[in-house]
Amino acid sequence: MKGGLLLLAMALVTGCAHTYGTSRTYTDMPKPKLATDGNAYLALSKPGAIGKKIYPQSGMMTSEEIRKALTHYMPQVVVGGQPENYDTALASARRVKARYLILPEIQQWEDHPTEWTGQPDRIAVKIRVIDVTSGDLLDAVDISGISRWFTFGGDHPQDLLQKPVGAYIKSLFE
Repeated sequence: MKGGLLLLAMALVTGCAHTYGTSRTYTDMPKPKLATDGNAYLALSKPGAIGKKIYPQSGMMTSEEIRKALTHYMPQVVVGGQPENYDTALASARRVKARYLILPEIQQWEDHPTEWTGQPDRIAVKIRVIDVTSGDLLDAVDISGISRWFTFGGDHPQDLLQKPVGAYIKSLFE
């Protein structure tokens, strides 16, 4: 009986926290230190999807989390008005005279009724940081998140972005 209660308690504790992962794509590159006196152009990601289900606001929500994190360190962050690929985003960044291009790409976006199905929400986002003048890639990171299993509703994939995005952006300036 005690063993069963212990297993139940462990399941509840581990099911009560979101799980995050962050990994730099190119570990052989030196980690950049971005200038706080620079400004950034933040491209809007294409919406995330699972199968044929598209989450139209996911690109905007992803860019908004990144924008909020960047504004702690930079005087100006311009956010694109529509999804852009690398070339279009770089041209937009040059047009607004940005020093850095931040290019997010949603690779996975799953919003499930976890409280009913037990299936967690999941995200995966790649963020590339590019020097606008040269077009050189300064850094790239893959951020992932899985929602807690034990939930009373109200959790969504965008809730998995704030902590890992904030930590990553902070690491670019410190």
